[in-house]
Amino acid sequence: NVTMDGIPLNDPESQQVFWVDIPDLASSVDNIQVQRGAGTSTNGAGAFGATVNMQTSNPGNEPFARISTSLGSFNTSRKMIAAGSGLLAEKFAFQIRLSDIKSDGYIDRTGSDHQSAFINGAFRTARSFVKANIFLGQEHTEISWWGVPREMLSVNRKYNPAGEYTDENNDVQYYDNESDNYNQNHYQLFYDLKFNNSLSLSTAFHYTSGKGYYEEFKEDRDLSDYGLPDLNIGGTVISQSDLIRRKWMQNGFYGLVYSLKYKNEKLETTFGGGANYYSGDHYGRIIWMKYSGDLRKDHQWYFNNGKKAEVSIFAKADYLFTERLSLFADLQYRFIDYRMKGKDDD
Repeated sequence: NVTMDGIPLNDPESQQVFWVDIPDLASSVDNIQVQRGAGTSTNGAGAFGATVNMQTSNPGNEPFARISTSLGSFNTSRKMIAAGSGLLAEKFAFQIRLSDIKSDGYIDRTGSDHQSAFINGAFRTARSFVKANIFLGQEHTEISWWGVPREMLSVNRKYNPAGEYTDENNDVQYYDNESDNYNQNHYQLFYDLKFNNSLSLSTAFHYTSGKGYYEEFKEDRDLSDYGLPDLNIGGTVISQSDLIRRKWMQNGFYGLVYSLKYKNEKLETTFGGGANYYSGDHYGRIIWMKYSGDLRKDHQWYFNNGKKAEVSIFAKADYLFTERLSLFADLQYRFIDYRMKGKDDD
């Protein structure tokens, strides 16, 4: 279970965290907490195996400006610029960071080109704290997930089979845009209120939007695999064709998390929970075919949508009987409704 300021980063469908979608996040993180084993309810409803909690940096009291550049092998570079206003009118502060990361990669045709921006602002009073985060991420990565076959290690350790095909002259060629492309933007609003020395409230609202695709060249593919009939060209029946396809994802994820805490000399209790909703489209389009007939560009051969609603509540308490003896209890209820509808890619 991975969170950023208490907001879940795990993809609601696969539960994975795609770090490539949030480039240079570490430049805006103040601290990271890692906990093995089952986490407590405050770490999130999915904290079964372990938790990683990241806290982003709050705008500081002093104004600043910072430029950072680093270079590495294979034309790797990272450029970052950041600035902050410092505390204005004793209540308000904001900061911004822009990053650009590029690399040619070690394996053939595995370059990357990533950009990100992080903007946040905070407003403080004696009893309340409001913070807003905006994280914008854009990634372009050439495909390298097929790995290097064992028999190629002694020939070319940098060999990449992605996009490989044979042309009319029986020469091996490589498609030049075998790539993964994705934009992911996070918007978060936090509100904390301290009623008194014993009672406090924390709330957070979030929205994440994502859209992108990966593009691949496929050689001699059966037309029937894409729901297409055989073609008759000049009396020749064609059932296979080279093609270029894009598999798309477009999704939105939003919700809220909250907790109410009470603490005195012997008792510390927390009541809270969250409600989240996700809707994601998955679809594939053919942008080019060697033998296309009457097929129009961007032919869509599948489309499906997944919807996931989740509600969770929890209550936990820690009571100190003596300096040596305490009792801890943690109860949680979680409801999930996940539905998927439409054609899959096969």
